[in-house]
Amino acid sequence: MVSTTYTHQILDNIPNSVFVIDVHGAGLFSIKDVNKAQLSFINKQREEIVGKYIHDIFPQEVADHLKTVYQRCVNKGERISYEEKINLPDKGERYYLTTLTPQKEDDGSITSLVGTSIDITEQKLTEQSLRKSEEQYRGFVQNSTEGIYLFEFEEPIDTSLPPMEQVSLLFKHGYLAACNNVMAEMYGYDDSSLIVGKKLEFFYGSDDKEENIESLKSIVESGYNIKDALSIEYDKDGNIKYFVNNVSGIVEDGFLTRIWATQKDITVEKLAENKLQESLLEKNTLLSEIHHRVKNNLAVVSGMMQLQAFEAENESLREQLYDSVVRIKTMATVHELLYQSQSFSNLEFSDTLTNLVENISETLQTNTNVKVDIDSELIHLNINQAIPASLIVNEVLTNTYKHAFPDKEEGKISFSLSESNDLITIEITDDGVGFPTNENPEQSSLGVHLIDVLSQQIEASYKYINKEDGKGTYFSMSFKRTDSVEIPEDQL
Repeated sequence: MVSTTYTHQILDNIPNSVFVIDVHGAGLFSIKDVNKAQLSFINKQREEIVGKYIHDIFPQEVADHLKTVYQRCVNKGERISYEEKINLPDKGERYYLTTLTPQKEDDGSITSLVGTSIDITEQKLTEQSLRKSEEQYRGFVQNSTEGIYLFEFEEPIDTSLPPMEQVSLLFKHGYLAACNNVMAEMYGYDDSSLIVGKKLEFFYGSDDKEENIESLKSIVESGYNIKDALSIEYDKDGNIKYFVNNVSGIVEDGFLTRIWATQKDITVEKLAENKLQESLLEKNTLLSEIHHRVKNNLAVVSGMMQLQAFEAENESLREQLYDSVVRIKTMATVHELLYQSQSFSNLEFSDTLTNLVENISETLQTNTNVKVDIDSELIHLNINQAIPASLIVNEVLTNTYKHAFPDKEEGKISFSLSESNDLITIEITDDGVGFPTNENPEQSSLGVHLIDVLSQQIEASYKYINKEDGKGTYFSMSFKRTDSVEIPEDQL
């Protein structure tokens, strides 16, 4: 069962006023629940009204009005909408469009009503202003630098219908009743009289295009009061046109009777934006292809070095070649994941580490059965940090595989990756023989030098020491996450 608290949380997140009325019969109605918006609307606290009859809450005149409306909904047995004019102490005179929906039981009886209220003051004030100064407004319309138009309907549209049904009726009954010459010129006409009387299909091309339907649906769902609604239309020569519309619908008794709107031509900007998007798509495709080729080239180099290592008679040379193979495979792994993610800044680092361990274990053959435990949070890094961090981990794991378990049948490596307050920490431990001393191993080796250089690149601090119990080594590295990808100027 859904808790009362959870129900309140759901209702309180709805911006419009919502209330639920219990129907008791004999003309008695009580408040079952309300959201914060409704409480603010009537200037009451929840505990003051929930569970109480409306005549115990509101003045007699208001309570009688509400009783009449609620009873009309019960008698009708279906949704009703009506406008209310209310004088609020802190807001003055406001207009609201209220909708009541009866909730029926299995036997057809109505036990409750669900109501919603939308503030339509601005639309009503607009309507009143238009009616009072129609001639003055028409003069303004013709002198405006934006397209201004009035859409009317052969039959008023019931705003309680589902959005898609209203969209269909907009196409069926809507027509351009008036507009200024600025708007006519947007479609390639010299005189507004050439397009007045035209239906939506004349401007939109047809009533079944997905972009048209979505545009009109957004207008419907806004209650016919929306700013910057994008429409994709056509001029007299069939050229595509992009407009942004500021729409104000006039709703009377729950029915849309007309729409006043302004229209701005953004075709030039939109076409430039589309071209930029196409260019960006091409660039992303090119970058993916580059990553793919880099990965393949690294695989070829890795294969050649493995062949050289296999044929080398010098044991030291063979070992160095195999170390380089692992480093190359690490870089190839990062490029492969970048290619798959299609992003410079969204590489899932734990996947990289899992692949790293597999590459090292396949390349550095050992007689020891090494178990690797990975405890990794879901962390994303950009390319600037992913490659250096992966190469550092590669050096530590390679050193562990090669030196930690001499003459041992089994060994264990523990790996952890975590993040706290944008600080990423990597820890690697093993239960091997450890270093001869507590100093870093082979201070002059290429591996240790790489760790130093790569740590500086990502501004990381690290330590690589014997564990306190003398059984194995401990490596720890921390660095701050950076979300941006910096590309040197000479590579732009």
